[in-house]
Parts: sequence; structure tokens; C-alpha cells
Amino acid sequence: MPSARNTKEYMPAEAIPKLKLLPLMGLAEVSDDNLPWLQLTIRNKKGEVASNLVARLTSLAITPDRHNILYLECVAHSGEAKEIIDAAADYSELQAWGFLPTRDSGFVIHPQNNMRVSDVLLENGLHFVAMLSQEEDFIIAENHEQLWQKLRRRMSCPTQAEWGGDMLPLVFKTDMLLRCETFGLPEGMEVYILQSDSEITFDELAGKMAWQKGLHHAGG
Repeated sequence: MPSARNTKEYMPAEAIPKLKLLPLMGLAEVSDDNLPWLQLTIRNKKGEVASNLVARLTSLAITPDRHNILYLECVAHSGEAKEIIDAAADYSELQAWGFLPTRDSGFVIHPQNNMRVSDVLLENGLHFVAMLSQEEDFIIAENHEQLWQKLRRRMSCPTQAEWGGDMLPLVFKTDMLLRCETFGLPEGMEVYILQSDSEITFDELAGKMAWQKGLHHAGG
């Protein structure tokens, strides 16, 4: 029986549904002079609004297919910070999270079920809240070398560490890596999620690379 990890290897690539991308949220246009807002609305079981708050966002990384939060930083007053932290720890359909470039319009975003949350009290009495998804379907990389090393560890097909310079351009020509929208991250840092059939695509590229480098002669 195939393992859960390798089930896709037994399916034709065309049988695996692709992730459907949502409209861009414009995070690349965010500037330090005009930071967006996080809006959090919480309803009770009767559907009545129990809480509605906003906080300044200072960093955000979002998936392109569902607008799920991979990383978020915001600054809030004490009460608001506690509500944000409690909501992230116990996410439910009674909550509505929003990314607001302005106070008047925005996009719905979603925390994931297992966010790691931290809270730092600043000198001015505000709280710095950060949350990071614990899902395993995304990669954060500071440069292409780190991206290659992390990517090859995710894939079951064996590759060589020195193949990155040849393989990554081929990977980027496919859609196996989907770049996430971000703002407020360190310069050069990128966030990616893996397409549904990424392992199949990677295996094909790695096989071609091994052939080109003559490794098909090894052992025979």
C-alpha cells in the first residue's frame, strides 16, 4: 500500500487538482508611510457582533489560494492585543479577519488552526503581536540557495546540493512553487507554498537533470 506521502506518485499529474489563485491583495504596494489595518470582528452564537477592533499591521505573508495567514505582525493596545491572541488560539467561523489597505475596503483573510503567537509589551504601552503558521506546506527563504536546500529536503526524489543553480530556474518556469504576497519582511526574504502536484513536477525535473549530468550511468 502506498504511504500518505507518496499517494500522489500513484496518480497521473492531471488527476491532481491545481490550487486556484485568488485576486492579488496589493501587499507589494504597501509602504511604511501608509501601513494597512487588521480588522477582527467576533460574533456570538446568536450572530450578534460582540467585538469589532482594528490594529496596525506591520508585516504580513498570505497564501495566494485562500488568503490564509502564514505570518502576521501587528501593533495594538492591551485589550485589543489580548482579543487578537485569544481569537488566533481559538479560531472559529464566528470570527471575521480582514486586511484593510484603508479603513473603507479590504480583503478577508484567515488565520490557520495552529498559529504560534507571541506578545511583546513595548515601552509606549502598546503590544507587538506576531503569529506564525505551523503548517508544513510553505517555505520561507532568505535567498535562492536557502530555498533550494529547503525545497530538496521536502521532496522525496534524491538530488545533489550543487544542483540548485541549474534546477531552480527550471522550477521557477513551472508553477510548482507559488510565491506568496508579503510586506514588511526583511529584504530578499520570500515565502512560497507548494502546488498540489509539486512532487511529481520536481521528480520529472530531477530525472532530467540526473540524465543531463550523466548520473543514469551510475552503478550500471
